Parts: sequence; C-alpha cells; structure tokens
Amino acid sequence: MQISQELQDDANMLETLGLTKNESKAYLSLISSGVADARTICQESGVPSSKIYGILEKFKLLGLIESQNTKPAKFRVIEPSQGLQKLLRNKEKEVMKIKEDLPFMENHLNSIYSEYKKDEKAFFNMEFGMKKFIQNHVSKLSETKTENCSYLETNCIKGLKVYGSEVKNKIAHHIIKNDIKSRFILGTTNKNLIKYFLDIVESTEIQIRITKQLHSPFHVLDNESTITVVDNPLADKGQIASIYTINNELTKTLKEGFEDLWKSAIDAKQYINKNKKQTKRIIQRYSYERKSHHSG
Repeated sequence: MQISQELQDDANMLETLGLTKNESKAYLSLISSGVADARTICQESGVPSSKIYGILEKFKLLGLIESQNTKPAKFRVIEPSQGLQKLLRNKEKEVMKIKEDLPFMENHLNSIYSEYKKDEKAFFNMEFGMKKFIQNHVSKLSETKTENCSYLETNCIKGLKVYGSEVKNKIAHHIIKNDIKSRFILGTTNKNLIKYFLDIVESTEIQIRITKQLHSPFHVLDNESTITVVDNPLADKGQIASIYTINNELTKTLKEGFEDLWKSAIDAKQYINKNKKQTKRIIQRYSYERKSHHSG
C-alpha cells in the first residue's frame, strides 16, 4: 500500500505508541475504510493474511475496534481520538512498569560494574581541537557523582565562552541539582574572564580560586578519571588535543597537584574585590596629584 508522507508520519507515531509496523498499517486502513472484513484490510494495508487475525484480536483487547459476528466477520474502528487515548494510557502503564523495575536493574548492573572496576584497566580517549575538548571532554563534568576538581587557564575559559554555552549550563545545573562538590582554579588575572566564570557558577557547592601559576588545563573527576590537554609546542596560545583518561596513578598524581595549587590560590571574589580597592586607590591618588599640580 502506497501511503502519503502525512500517513507515514501517523504510522511512525502509532509505532511510538506501541503498535508494530503491520499493526499500524492495519489500523490506518481501518480508519480509512470505517468498516471492513479481514480480507479487505489485508488488501488495503498490505499486511499478510497470516498475521491479520492476531492483529485484530489485539485491537479488540486494546479497545480500538468492534467486531460484527457475521460471515465473513466485519470490524469497525472506534473514533480515533478515543483509540489514541487508549494507546497512550497503555503506553503510560508500560512506562510506569519500567520505572518500577528500573531500580532493581540498576542495582544488578551496578554490582556487575563494581566488580569490573576493581580490576579496571587503563583507558583513554583523545579529541582534537578546542571545540571538541569543550563539548566532548569538559562536558563530562556534568556526569560526575561526587566531586569535580578543575584547573582552567585563559584560553580554556575563552574556549568555554565560544563553544560551551550549553555545556556550562548543563554542568552548573548538574552540580547544583546533585550537590556535587566542585572546585575550580582559574589560572588567569583577566578580571572579565573571572567575572564571567563567577556569573556561571553561583552556587554554594562551587568554590573558585585564582592562581598566577600557569599550567595546562586539567580536571579530576570523582577521583577516578582525568582530562588533560596537549598544548601546541610551537605556539604560545592554542592546544592540539585533549585526553580523557582512566588511570589510577595519573588520577592520584593530578589530584595531589590540584590540592597543592588550591592551598596557594586566592578566593576569586576576594581577588576581584582586592583589585577594585587597588583601582580605587590609584584613581584617588591620581585625582589628588592633579589637584596638587593645579593648586601649585
């Protein structure tokens, strides 16, 4: 049966609601015919005759059709708005059953996964360029379970501004919603970039500090995995690639390094306020010197 694109879209939606491909064809054929016998439905829909009676029995159980006890038996489709509501309620019941069973499945699969992780082998994944670093690797901060530790420098924060609008919102939402302990060290003195970052992460769960020590960006996720960056050795700015790694030794080393950086770094808000006060003093001194010069 040749059907229009509009009817094909309807068939796809019926499949989403739980009908099979052949069931969707038969149902649409019945809607077009109103009343028909099994043979006619097969001819109109292209559904094999070996399947049609099973399909019609299912339709009766779902309350989609009514039957007429004649020879041959005839079938009448009920009003589509009522039929679709019945399909929707049936689908909702299936989803509720899945939701009820899902925690048991999660526990079972997590127990299998935990056994695997005890003897976990090293693994890495590499992405090239700033855009993929932000979208495929930094985005992993939105998947952590307990803790994020991140060091970002100027170029990385700029990359986040350009490529990471959706990513940063997703990370911030995840941290706040799931109470993820998150610490960020910014290796920049650019006040605009620091303010930009502070605006992103207004949450008590997120702490931000500033350091003048410059390193390549890195992240430690849940004390289990890391993200590191390979800088371009022939350019002051730019990176070649980023690497997501699962390796206990590397994770331990970077976490220890992060803790050392954290101890010496300055709270971001204090840093901004300190710079405001210094700027104010400079302006006041400059104004005083100008007045003294004119009065002299």
